[in-house]
Amino acid sequence: MSGRPAGPVRRERGGTSRVHDGSFTGRTVPGRGLAAELLVRAGIPVFHQGQLPQAAALLDRLDRLDRLDRQPSG
Repeated sequence: MSGRPAGPVRRERGGTSRVHDGSFTGRTVPGRGLAAELLVRAGIPVFHQGQLPQAAALLDRLDRLDRLDRQPSG
């Protein structure tokens, strides 16, 4: 690929859609973890393991774009 960020796939408990609420009780609330949030802010999509078809579709699109970019012009 041409250096485009493809997007990491993280475990659901890895902080892509739920985070601990700060009470140290193990309770979680909707939200992103720090790493996931920083990646998203940088424009890199983050997927959880339940979104593997979406991640694969993004990789396919990026691969097609990369092949178009490498075609000789003219």
